Amino acid sequence: MAADLERDVRRAILLGAYVRAWGVPINRSLARRGSEIIEVYAFPGRKDERVNRFATVGVSALRRDGDKLANWELLLVVPADNGGASEGEVISFLVDTASYSLRSDVRFNVGQTIPPSPLLPSCWGARALLLDDPRGEAAELSDSHVGIQHIKLVWLVPIHTDERDLILSRGIEAFDHAEAATQWSLADPNRPSVLAKQ
Repeated sequence: MAADLERDVRRAILLGAYVRAWGVPINRSLARRGSEIIEVYAFPGRKDERVNRFATVGVSALRRDGDKLANWELLLVVPADNGGASEGEVISFLVDTASYSLRSDVRFNVGQTIPPSPLLPSCWGARALLLDDPRGEAAELSDSHVGIQHIKLVWLVPIHTDERDLILSRGIEAFDHAEAATQWSLADPNRPSVLAKQ
């Protein structure tokens, strides 16, 4: 019963913060692995926003290959049409990325990148990922606490291979500088690379 209570408290804290920032979700999907559950909530954009947000609850309750608790939840922001992917594809991607993040051989911190992966929906042009702070979101979403556990909300940003190469060679600041000079939103997984000729 203690596990059920802990899950309910975690959901109340994290989902409460999401709802205050984005309104009421329109869908919840559950992924189970034994007694472990990852919940993925879908939030439509508010007012004039033309995006959907997908956020997890429960990744932070899982252990990395039986070791320490993961101290993160995942956020994905995509255009209102999900970049051409179905909602199911987006949710599968989030759940697969959550599982990947729990591997002991994976460094999963803000500022890291993930190489091109088949985990991303096949219709998306960007094939790699940047792990970032949830820029442009309410400040209270960045960090949460469940008891003594500190939890980061990690924004999964689909990026192109050349953008990943730039981040690895020159740092996130170089990517940010190049991105600031474009008109494209990082929420669009089908945008051109920020390094493409304008």
